[in-house]
Amino acid sequence: MFKSKNSLKIISLLAAVCLWLYVMGEVDPEMKTKVTDIPVSMANTEVLMDRGLAAAYDEQITVNATVSGNRSDVNYVKKNGLTAYVDVSECDLGINEEKISINLPNGISLENISQSTLSFEVEYIAEASVPVVIGFTEDTIVSSDASEPKMPWILDQDIDEVTVWGASSSVKKIKEVRGVVTPDKASEKKAKWVDVKLTPVNGKGNSVYGIEMSRSSAQAQVQLLASKAVELELTIDKGSEIDIDKLDVPGTVAIAGTEGSLEDIEKVNGIVTKDESGKINISVELPDNVFLLIGEDDGKIIWN
Repeated sequence: MFKSKNSLKIISLLAAVCLWLYVMGEVDPEMKTKVTDIPVSMANTEVLMDRGLAAAYDEQITVNATVSGNRSDVNYVKKNGLTAYVDVSECDLGINEEKISINLPNGISLENISQSTLSFEVEYIAEASVPVVIGFTEDTIVSSDASEPKMPWILDQDIDEVTVWGASSSVKKIKEVRGVVTPDKASEKKAKWVDVKLTPVNGKGNSVYGIEMSRSSAQAQVQLLASKAVELELTIDKGSEIDIDKLDVPGTVAIAGTEGSLEDIEKVNGIVTKDESGKINISVELPDNVFLLIGEDDGKIIWN
Protein backbone atom coordinates (compact mmCIF):
# COMPACT_ATOMS: atom_id res chain seq x y z
CA MET A 1 0.00 0.00 0.00
CA PHE A 2 2.81 2.41 0.95
CA LYS A 3 4.73 1.70 -2.26
CA SER A 4 1.53 2.09 -4.26
CA LYS A 5 0.86 5.57 -2.84
CA ASN A 6 4.44 6.69 -3.53
CA SER A 7 4.17 5.42 -7.09
CA LEU A 8 0.98 7.40 -7.61
CA LYS A 9 2.64 10.55 -6.28
CA ILE A 10 5.60 10.13 -8.61
CA ILE A 11 3.30 9.49 -11.59
CA SER A 12 1.20 12.54 -10.70
CA LEU A 13 4.32 14.71 -10.41
CA LEU A 14 5.66 13.53 -13.76
CA ALA A 15 2.28 14.14 -15.36
CA ALA A 16 2.18 17.69 -13.95
CA VAL A 17 5.70 18.40 -15.22
CA CYS A 18 4.85 17.06 -18.67
CA LEU A 19 1.67 19.16 -18.78
CA TRP A 20 3.59 22.29 -17.74
CA LEU A 21 6.26 21.65 -20.38
CA TYR A 22 3.54 21.19 -22.99
CA VAL A 23 1.77 24.41 -22.04
CA MET A 24 4.99 26.46 -21.93
CA GLY A 25 6.54 24.95 -25.05
CA GLU A 26 3.59 24.25 -27.31
CA VAL A 27 0.76 26.51 -26.26
CA ASP A 28 3.14 29.51 -25.71
CA PRO A 29 0.82 31.29 -23.21
CA GLU A 30 0.37 35.04 -23.06
CA MET A 31 2.22 36.98 -20.39
CA LYS A 32 3.20 40.53 -19.38
CA THR A 33 6.55 42.09 -18.55
CA LYS A 34 7.93 45.51 -17.62
CA VAL A 35 10.70 46.96 -19.77
CA THR A 36 12.73 49.78 -18.19
CA ASP A 37 15.06 52.48 -19.51
CA ILE A 38 13.72 52.49 -23.07
CA PRO A 39 15.70 55.18 -24.98
CA VAL A 40 13.62 57.84 -26.72
CA SER A 41 15.00 59.40 -29.93
CA MET A 42 13.80 62.23 -32.15
CA ALA A 43 12.36 61.03 -35.48
CA ASN A 44 12.16 63.03 -38.74
CA THR A 45 14.70 65.59 -37.56
CA GLU A 46 15.67 66.19 -41.21
CA VAL A 47 12.23 67.77 -41.76
CA LEU A 48 12.98 70.31 -39.02
CA MET A 49 16.48 70.91 -40.38
CA ASP A 50 15.08 71.73 -43.83
CA ARG A 51 13.29 74.60 -42.07
CA GLY A 52 16.44 75.67 -40.19
CA LEU A 53 15.22 74.27 -36.86
CA ALA A 54 16.33 71.59 -34.36
CA ALA A 55 15.07 70.10 -31.09
CA ALA A 56 17.04 70.86 -27.91
CA TYR A 57 17.35 68.42 -25.00
CA ASP A 58 20.04 68.03 -22.33
CA GLU A 59 20.01 64.32 -21.55
CA GLN A 60 19.12 60.90 -22.88
CA ILE A 61 15.36 60.55 -22.46
CA THR A 62 14.09 57.15 -21.29
CA VAL A 63 10.69 55.67 -20.41
CA ASN A 64 9.38 52.47 -18.84
CA ALA A 65 6.60 50.36 -20.32
CA THR A 66 4.57 47.23 -19.63
CA VAL A 67 4.01 45.03 -22.68
CA SER A 68 2.18 41.76 -23.29
CA GLY A 69 2.33 38.94 -25.79
CA ASN A 70 3.15 35.27 -26.17
CA ARG A 71 5.87 34.01 -23.86
CA SER A 72 8.41 33.58 -26.66
CA ASP A 73 7.81 37.11 -27.98
CA VAL A 74 7.94 38.64 -24.51
CA ASN A 75 11.20 36.83 -23.72
CA TYR A 76 12.66 38.22 -26.95
CA VAL A 77 11.72 41.75 -25.85
CA LYS A 78 13.16 41.19 -22.36
CA LYS A 79 16.44 40.05 -23.93
CA ASN A 80 16.76 42.69 -26.68
CA GLY A 81 14.92 45.68 -25.20
CA LEU A 82 12.77 48.27 -26.95
CA THR A 83 13.20 51.70 -28.52
CA ALA A 84 10.88 54.69 -28.60
CA TYR A 85 10.61 57.92 -30.60
CA VAL A 86 8.99 61.32 -30.84
CA ASP A 87 7.96 62.55 -34.29
CA VAL A 88 9.19 66.16 -34.62
CA SER A 89 8.19 66.73 -38.24
CA GLU A 90 5.22 68.96 -37.32
CA CYS A 91 6.98 70.93 -34.55
CA ASP A 92 7.39 74.73 -34.58
CA LEU A 93 9.83 77.18 -33.03
CA GLY A 94 9.37 77.30 -29.25
CA ILE A 95 7.98 74.80 -26.72
CA ASN A 96 6.38 71.66 -28.20
CA GLU A 97 4.69 68.64 -26.61
CA GLU A 98 4.52 65.47 -28.68
CA LYS A 99 3.45 61.85 -28.20
CA ILE A 100 6.05 59.22 -27.29
CA SER A 101 5.64 56.13 -29.47
CA ILE A 102 7.28 52.76 -28.82
CA ASN A 103 8.55 50.52 -31.61
CA LEU A 104 6.81 47.21 -30.88
CA PRO A 105 7.74 43.91 -32.55
CA ASN A 106 5.00 41.78 -34.12
CA GLY A 107 2.96 39.99 -31.48
CA ILE A 108 3.71 42.51 -28.71
CA SER A 109 1.08 44.91 -27.34
CA LEU A 110 1.59 47.98 -25.17
CA GLU A 111 -0.24 47.84 -21.84
CA ASN A 112 0.99 51.14 -20.36
CA ILE A 113 3.86 53.62 -20.53
CA SER A 114 5.41 55.71 -17.75
CA GLN A 115 5.32 58.92 -19.81
CA SER A 116 3.04 59.37 -22.80
CA THR A 117 4.26 62.77 -24.07
CA LEU A 118 7.49 64.76 -24.13
CA SER A 119 7.84 68.53 -23.78
CA PHE A 120 10.90 70.10 -25.44
CA GLU A 121 12.02 73.29 -27.14
CA VAL A 122 12.70 73.77 -30.84
CA GLU A 123 15.36 76.35 -31.70
CA TYR A 124 17.15 77.71 -34.74
CA ILE A 125 20.04 75.57 -35.98
CA ALA A 126 23.64 76.55 -35.22
CA GLU A 127 26.84 75.09 -36.65
CA ALA A 128 30.42 75.00 -35.34
CA SER A 129 33.78 73.33 -35.86
CA VAL A 130 35.08 71.64 -32.70
CA PRO A 131 38.30 69.74 -31.91
CA VAL A 132 38.46 65.94 -31.88
CA VAL A 133 40.15 64.60 -28.74
CA ILE A 134 40.93 60.88 -28.62
CA GLY A 135 42.28 59.18 -25.51
CA PHE A 136 42.28 55.97 -23.53
CA THR A 137 40.04 55.01 -20.66
CA GLU A 138 41.31 55.94 -17.19
CA ASP A 139 42.89 52.53 -16.58
CA THR A 140 45.77 53.08 -19.00
CA ILE A 141 48.57 51.18 -17.26
CA VAL A 142 48.58 47.53 -18.28
CA SER A 143 50.61 44.62 -16.97
CA SER A 144 53.59 43.31 -18.87
CA ASP A 145 56.27 40.66 -18.61
CA ALA A 146 58.85 43.47 -18.66
CA SER A 147 60.07 45.11 -15.45
CA GLU A 148 58.25 48.37 -16.25
CA PRO A 149 54.51 48.70 -16.99
CA LYS A 150 53.35 49.49 -20.51
CA MET A 151 51.47 52.64 -21.53
CA PRO A 152 48.82 52.64 -24.30
CA TRP A 153 49.47 55.68 -26.48
CA ILE A 154 47.70 57.59 -29.25
CA LEU A 155 50.36 58.09 -31.91
CA ASP A 156 48.16 59.79 -34.49
CA GLN A 157 44.54 60.37 -35.54
CA ASP A 158 43.03 60.86 -38.97
CA ILE A 159 41.03 64.03 -38.16
CA ASP A 160 41.59 66.97 -35.80
CA GLU A 161 38.13 68.57 -35.91
CA VAL A 162 34.57 67.94 -37.05
CA THR A 163 31.58 70.10 -37.88
CA VAL A 164 28.61 69.81 -35.52
CA TRP A 165 25.13 71.25 -35.86
CA GLY A 166 21.90 71.23 -33.91
CA ALA A 167 19.85 73.48 -31.62
CA SER A 168 21.83 76.66 -30.95
CA SER A 169 21.82 76.22 -27.15
CA SER A 170 23.11 72.64 -27.50
CA VAL A 171 25.90 73.58 -29.92
CA LYS A 172 27.10 76.30 -27.54
CA LYS A 173 27.61 73.69 -24.81
CA ILE A 174 29.99 71.55 -26.88
CA LYS A 175 33.64 71.84 -25.87
CA GLU A 176 34.99 68.97 -27.98
CA VAL A 177 34.10 65.75 -29.74
CA ARG A 178 35.59 62.90 -27.75
CA GLY A 179 36.66 59.40 -28.72
CA VAL A 180 37.63 56.77 -26.15
CA VAL A 181 39.85 53.74 -26.79
CA THR A 182 40.23 50.80 -24.42
CA PRO A 183 43.83 49.78 -23.59
CA ASP A 184 43.34 46.28 -25.03
CA LYS A 185 43.23 47.81 -28.53
CA ALA A 186 46.93 48.68 -28.32
CA SER A 187 49.62 46.18 -29.28
CA GLU A 188 53.23 46.20 -28.11
CA LYS A 189 54.62 44.74 -31.33
CA LYS A 190 53.49 47.44 -33.76
CA ALA A 191 51.25 50.47 -34.18
CA LYS A 192 47.79 49.88 -35.62
CA TRP A 193 44.78 51.96 -36.64
CA VAL A 194 41.48 51.41 -34.81
CA ASP A 195 37.98 52.82 -35.29
CA VAL A 196 36.77 55.16 -32.55
CA LYS A 197 33.18 56.30 -31.96
CA LEU A 198 32.88 60.08 -31.49
CA THR A 199 30.63 61.79 -28.93
CA PRO A 200 30.09 65.55 -28.48
CA VAL A 201 30.70 66.54 -24.85
CA ASN A 202 30.45 69.69 -22.74
CA GLY A 203 33.09 71.18 -20.44
CA LYS A 204 32.31 68.60 -17.73
CA GLY A 205 32.72 65.69 -20.13
CA ASN A 206 28.99 64.92 -20.31
CA SER A 207 27.38 63.99 -23.62
CA VAL A 208 25.44 66.67 -25.51
CA TYR A 209 22.35 65.18 -27.19
CA GLY A 210 20.44 66.06 -30.33
CA ILE A 211 23.63 66.86 -32.27
CA GLU A 212 24.51 65.90 -35.85
CA MET A 213 28.17 65.58 -36.86
CA SER A 214 30.05 65.57 -40.14
CA ARG A 215 31.79 62.43 -38.87
CA SER A 216 30.45 59.98 -36.28
CA SER A 217 33.73 58.07 -36.00
CA ALA A 218 37.45 58.57 -36.44
CA GLN A 219 40.56 56.45 -36.67
CA ALA A 220 43.38 56.50 -34.15
CA GLN A 221 46.82 54.96 -34.43
CA VAL A 222 47.65 53.23 -31.15
CA GLN A 223 50.53 51.27 -29.67
CA LEU A 224 51.60 49.89 -26.31
CA LEU A 225 54.73 51.80 -25.26
CA ALA A 226 57.30 51.38 -22.53
CA SER A 227 57.75 54.16 -19.94
CA LYS A 228 60.90 55.42 -18.27
CA ALA A 229 61.99 58.15 -15.84
CA VAL A 230 64.95 60.21 -17.07
CA GLU A 231 66.90 63.21 -15.82
CA LEU A 232 65.69 66.66 -16.93
CA GLU A 233 68.39 69.20 -17.73
CA LEU A 234 67.15 72.78 -18.19
CA THR A 235 68.52 75.36 -20.62
CA ILE A 236 67.47 79.04 -20.60
CA ASP A 237 66.40 80.38 -23.99
CA LYS A 238 68.67 83.17 -25.23
CA GLY A 239 67.40 86.58 -24.26
CA SER A 240 65.18 85.28 -21.44
CA GLU A 241 65.80 86.54 -17.92
CA ILE A 242 64.79 83.49 -15.90
CA ASP A 243 66.30 82.19 -12.67
CA ILE A 244 66.29 78.41 -13.03
CA ASP A 245 66.92 77.94 -9.30
CA LYS A 246 63.56 79.56 -8.51
CA LEU A 247 61.58 77.25 -10.81
CA ASP A 248 59.53 74.53 -9.15
CA VAL A 249 60.48 71.84 -11.67
CA PRO A 250 61.12 68.15 -10.96
CA GLY A 251 64.60 66.79 -11.61
CA THR A 252 63.20 63.90 -13.62
CA VAL A 253 60.40 63.45 -16.13
CA ALA A 254 58.63 60.37 -17.46
CA ILE A 255 58.84 59.55 -21.16
CA ALA A 256 57.22 56.86 -23.28
CA GLY A 257 58.29 55.04 -26.43
CA THR A 258 59.22 51.63 -27.76
CA GLU A 259 61.74 49.81 -25.61
CA GLY A 260 64.35 50.21 -28.34
CA SER A 261 63.84 53.97 -28.62
CA LEU A 262 64.17 54.48 -24.83
CA GLU A 263 67.13 52.21 -24.27
CA ASP A 264 69.90 54.82 -24.65
CA ILE A 265 68.03 57.84 -23.23
CA GLU A 266 69.11 58.75 -19.70
CA LYS A 267 68.76 62.55 -19.90
CA VAL A 268 66.59 65.02 -21.85
CA ASN A 269 66.98 68.76 -22.34
CA GLY A 270 64.23 71.26 -21.59
CA ILE A 271 64.31 74.74 -23.16
CA VAL A 272 62.85 77.30 -20.72
CA THR A 273 61.03 80.39 -22.05
CA LYS A 274 58.61 82.96 -20.64
CA ASP A 275 55.60 84.31 -22.55
CA GLU A 276 54.09 87.81 -22.39
CA SER A 277 51.76 86.83 -19.55
CA GLY A 278 54.68 85.64 -17.43
CA LYS A 279 54.00 81.94 -17.75
CA ILE A 280 57.00 79.66 -17.99
CA ASN A 281 57.10 77.20 -20.87
CA ILE A 282 59.41 74.18 -20.91
CA SER A 283 59.85 72.58 -24.31
CA VAL A 284 61.46 69.16 -23.89
CA GLU A 285 63.62 68.01 -26.77
CA LEU A 286 62.76 64.40 -27.62
CA PRO A 287 63.74 62.00 -30.42
CA ASP A 288 61.12 60.92 -32.97
CA ASN A 289 58.48 58.54 -31.58
CA VAL A 290 59.37 59.38 -27.97
CA PHE A 291 56.73 61.21 -25.94
CA LEU A 292 56.51 63.21 -22.72
CA LEU A 293 54.12 61.82 -20.11
CA ILE A 294 54.00 65.06 -18.10
CA GLY A 295 52.04 67.72 -19.93
CA GLU A 296 49.53 69.46 -17.68
CA ASP A 297 49.25 73.20 -17.12
CA ASP A 298 49.53 73.83 -13.36
CA GLY A 299 49.03 77.56 -13.75
CA LYS A 300 52.74 78.36 -13.66
CA ILE A 301 54.55 76.04 -16.03
CA ILE A 302 53.40 74.69 -19.37
CA TRP A 303 55.18 71.58 -20.67
CA ASN A 304 55.80 71.44 -24.41
